[in-house]
Amino acid sequence: MAEQMRYPLIVWEMMQVLREADEPLASGQVVDAVRERLRPTAYELERVKSGGVRWEVGFGFRSGEVTTAGWMTKQGGWALIEGGIDALESFPAPEELFAELQRRSHEVDQRRKRAMQALDDVQQFITQALSIVEAGQW
Repeated sequence: MAEQMRYPLIVWEMMQVLREADEPLASGQVVDAVRERLRPTAYELERVKSGGVRWEVGFGFRSGEVTTAGWMTKQGGWALIEGGIDALESFPAPEELFAELQRRSHEVDQRRKRAMQALDDVQQFITQALSIVEAGQW
């Protein structure tokens, strides 16, 4: 069986680190704390095509999903917000929490697709063009 990323555990530990923090943390502080708790496997420590470490790349994507789900903020440092505290209480195991995150991410994707379809041709063109440009560059 092929090795897999332990995304449920990565998300769980990220949110636990933020819940235990007394103040918002820099992203690097969260990565370091999660690395310590996670103890990445050899597979998770491999470099991917982009040059990044596999688990850290996945961590970055998942932190965006957690933010989109309304569980944390990255404004002024990373911090768990009320929705994240509620999620940890409602889904008390890594697998349960991650399943809910996936459900919410799928829901957001579906809403975005429906919103895109509701745009006229010019609006769709502009939206597609903006999706190519990195945030902060336009």
